[in-house]
Amino acid sequence: WDIGMRNGVANYLGEMGGKELTRRDFVADIKLQETNYTGGFYARYKFSQFWSGKASLNYARLSGADSLSTNKARNARNLSFRNDLIELNAQAQFTFYEVSDLGRSYLHRNYFRTYIGLGVGAILHSPKANYNGEWVKLRPLTTEGQEKQYSKLVPVIPVSGGMYFTFNKRF
Repeated sequence: WDIGMRNGVANYLGEMGGKELTRRDFVADIKLQETNYTGGFYARYKFSQFWSGKASLNYARLSGADSLSTNKARNARNLSFRNDLIELNAQAQFTFYEVSDLGRSYLHRNYFRTYIGLGVGAILHSPKANYNGEWVKLRPLTTEGQEKQYSKLVPVIPVSGGMYFTFNKRF
């Protein structure tokens, strides 16, 4: 078994906020003030030398605000949102490269592994907008031209790739 946690940051890149132009390519329009914390926990079980199963629970907040834009039209529009995302997923992971005694110390089995993974999961979310200083849930308002409320639960297909080290057989 492997258990662990992850920490990081998330940022929204879309039509809210941005810089002085109406639209800029890729990260040129990102607002660093809207960077938020992300985190999660996982458990992984190694079935064989090559195959593992992993389950994880993750949290992220995405947000955007026209009030942060230097573009006059966006700033005057004055839209904003925040969305707290809770994701639960399960993956199968395939280890395609492994070194079983990293550094050839012969004292401990210090593993180095690289893997790819694919799975299924779902995200629970509830977007809100700041209106008169209060965060209002958007789902009941049927925004974005939707005639009915959109789902709180969204299916996801997590794809992963990475590497990890095992030191002293435990960490």
